[in-house]
Amino acid sequence: MASSFLYVIAVESASLNFEILLNDVPVGPAPDRRPVNSQRNINHWIVEGTNVLEVRLGLSSGGDLEDSSSFQLRLFGGEPGKVPDPKDALIELVWDLVAHPLGEPLATVFTKEFQVEISFGRWRWQDSPPSALTESDKQELVQLIRNAHRAFSEKDLAALTELLKLNSEEMARAMDIEEEMLVMGQSEFFKSLFESDGYRVDPLEESALVFTPVAGGRLVKVTQAGGQPLVRSEDGKGGQYAGTFMFGKVAGAWHILR
Repeated sequence: MASSFLYVIAVESASLNFEILLNDVPVGPAPDRRPVNSQRNINHWIVEGTNVLEVRLGLSSGGDLEDSSSFQLRLFGGEPGKVPDPKDALIELVWDLVAHPLGEPLATVFTKEFQVEISFGRWRWQDSPPSALTESDKQELVQLIRNAHRAFSEKDLAALTELLKLNSEEMARAMDIEEEMLVMGQSEFFKSLFESDGYRVDPLEESALVFTPVAGGRLVKVTQAGGQPLVRSEDGKGGQYAGTFMFGKVAGAWHILR
């Protein structure tokens, strides 16, 4: 297991829709043509051995390519706190219009397999069965989603902590911190959110739930219509929390794994 090591995807994009997948899991911002300049920790998606990075690009719904349209991605690995030098990127992609002309639908413009010297052990989702979703699976997932939504609506911190337990265990490992410290920080965040004046949770529209298999079918990403998060709340001061979860099977039962 690694000690204090970070893998980060840095993205700069303008006037394009895009999607970034690592090991068949979306790890970047949702497709959106607004300017983006972001860095994202991906430790919890890095697997031992071969990893696969895929980038999909596309034009906006109007199909127009603007002079400002651009996209570049770099994947870095190193110690926390150090500003990476672009020349030290493990992977670099700079989109070129001639090499990769784009249309409206998102299309794969880049796929790269890579090995990592430092990883964080095996994740539970890797052992989740890659089978097609049955109606029984969907019913179980809906019940789990109801429980999560209820915990947010009723400000039930204990129930929420229990629902996130497996995720917390693995996120602590990925971040190289004690699980107790991670749960403490997580609890403080949710407690502050729950105690905010004007705290509210959007209703759950079960009929509009969208089930999307990812990670080769080993995980299921569930969203509301239009890709909206399962749980969206406001703190009364303009701040929002958007809870997006991924579910996998452990010992035959569905759990929140990310």
